[in-house]
Amino acid sequence: MFCVIQEVATKTVPAGEPKGIEVYESRWTADGKECCSYEYRNSAERFERPIRKSYRISIHESYRENGKVKKKQTVICTIGYYEVVDWGDWPGDFVVGGLASKADALGLEESELADLIYTKWQAIVDRIWEEYKQTEEYAARQENCRIIREHNERVNEFTEKYGVTRSEYNRCYDVFGKLRNPEYLKKIKAPYCGRRVRYLYDYYKHYACRKCAKLNYSCQQKSGMDEIRLKMERIAERLDYQWWRNDFDCIADVYYIPKPHYMRWAKYEKLMQEFRALKKEYERNIENALMKAYKALCR
Repeated sequence: MFCVIQEVATKTVPAGEPKGIEVYESRWTADGKECCSYEYRNSAERFERPIRKSYRISIHESYRENGKVKKKQTVICTIGYYEVVDWGDWPGDFVVGGLASKADALGLEESELADLIYTKWQAIVDRIWEEYKQTEEYAARQENCRIIREHNERVNEFTEKYGVTRSEYNRCYDVFGKLRNPEYLKKIKAPYCGRRVRYLYDYYKHYACRKCAKLNYSCQQKSGMDEIRLKMERIAERLDYQWWRNDFDCIADVYYIPKPHYMRWAKYEKLMQEFRALKKEYERNIENALMKAYKALCR
């Protein structure tokens, strides 16, 4: 049993490495204010890959049948020249079920099959990398990796120093470390406003007042539909109907609440009338939101 690796021509190859990294502005509006962060992406221009060949790896074995010598060929996989560069040289990554499935079919252990393949495959892999390292594409890949690595180091240092998130860094600097928004950087560097306040809050490893920490009250965090659901839940509590959570995901799905035995019918009807009115308002808001989303999709 021995390994044979054939060089075969291929019509298509994976896209080449991007020639560089470019910065773009991501803009959005929050609380009526326009915000901007400086993100990065690979450039659209990529290197051309001239080498169009692959390597078909197969195992050959000889055996006797009825006194005659016969040969059997088992194809392991086919690996492209640039697939070695992009994804690695382990043959098991190019076999459905992994290399172990081929080893079982040949009656071998996976390690034995790997040793058999790499007796010839390793030399080819080394030659591929030696050739690739002489190209401009490899130099650009190394440069792109260096830029991203140094960018991540600057981000980690910045977030650790000022106790902010990665997105806050991107609002100040780009991937090359160039300061784009000095005004926003001043806000980050200022730990507090210096006003005399009664309470301080733990804000990104600093203590700040409610205004500097941009905190709001719970009622300011709820939408109109949240308020409706909250009112319906309060009515359910007054009607001593706490176990609706066992049967429904939302209080708006409840269609009937039984009367508590101790409550007068007049009060019960008044509460249920208010509950039904809130339920209709909630359903109407959902319909309006769905229609608005549908019209936006149809544009």
